[in-house]
Amino acid sequence: MGDTPSPEEKLHLITRNLQEVLGEDKLKEILKERELKIYWGTATTGKPHVAYFVPMSKIADFLKAGCEVTILFADLHAYLDNMKAPWELLELRASYYENVIKAMLESIGVPLEKLKFIKGTDYQLSKLWVVHPGDLKNSVEVALNKLLDPIREKFNTPALKKLASAAYPDPSKQKPAAKGSAKNSETEEVIPSRLDIRVGKIISVEKHPDADSLYVEKIDVGEAESRTVVSGLVQFVPKEELQDRLVVVLCNLKPQKMRGVESQGMLLCASIEGMNRQVEPLDPPAGSAPGERVFVKGYEKGQPDEELKPKKKVFEKLQADFKISEECIAQWKQTDFMTKLGHISCKSLKGGSIS
Repeated sequence: MGDTPSPEEKLHLITRNLQEVLGEDKLKEILKERELKIYWGTATTGKPHVAYFVPMSKIADFLKAGCEVTILFADLHAYLDNMKAPWELLELRASYYENVIKAMLESIGVPLEKLKFIKGTDYQLSKLWVVHPGDLKNSVEVALNKLLDPIREKFNTPALKKLASAAYPDPSKQKPAAKGSAKNSETEEVIPSRLDIRVGKIISVEKHPDADSLYVEKIDVGEAESRTVVSGLVQFVPKEELQDRLVVVLCNLKPQKMRGVESQGMLLCASIEGMNRQVEPLDPPAGSAPGERVFVKGYEKGQPDEELKPKKKVFEKLQADFKISEECIAQWKQTDFMTKLGHISCKSLKGGSIS
């Protein structure tokens, strides 16, 4: 026990030879209660050389002060950094670095009981840490909409609408269109009737062969052949609940490959974000048939685009105002989504978003 350094001696070891120390008073408080936890990282690229004794001398101070030290080998980073470490050698490089560091510290009489090593690939390649691009897009989209909603609300006032129109006048009203290039102004207006949303019936549903979070569904939307739709619902809806279910499908998005499987539509769902994200497919009215059109009340007569152009972001602009009401009705700007038989709804996610 006599060899155990005092809190003051530990602080001296921890802070000596450092260019700057922040929060020294806090360090003193912590050292009176417990040992510090230290983290240091290095990429396993070239061979460690004599200059490694510089950081190792500081690691030695931490260990002598009784700190719990974790050294991260950024092996994946070593590969991604212009492939300075070949993929097939990552494991060997990490092992080599561990042995070199231990030898350096032992050569200057440093105890290693509180030293441990981890590799970046131990968690970076784990399913727990990998986010599918589709999930990331949805999460970012919801977060941005929460940020922008109060701004949109403010700019919906008559005064600011007038200001926006004056500051950014419609180019089509500034000069006449060239002959032969006239367009129907309605087709350029971002309105719900441009979306081809239909009732669909899921004929089959299987797990995606290359993505654990995705389903591949065959959905009857009233056409000669069913459509293939890829949905990230594995974590939220059991496969059995989707089979033979009536759903709501956006049919005029540009087909897009998702992990090698082309998705020919989007299964629209209500969701509530947070630590425990909840997702529910939207439900058409009972008795609906595949292919029946879904519309926003007041926009039932418009003609949908044949295919939404991604650069125009028509769906994204409209989706910003998609919400679930307190009665669990799907809405756009507080106006209900419907079919000829009634409202589009969800089971329970009041106040949720729709995507």
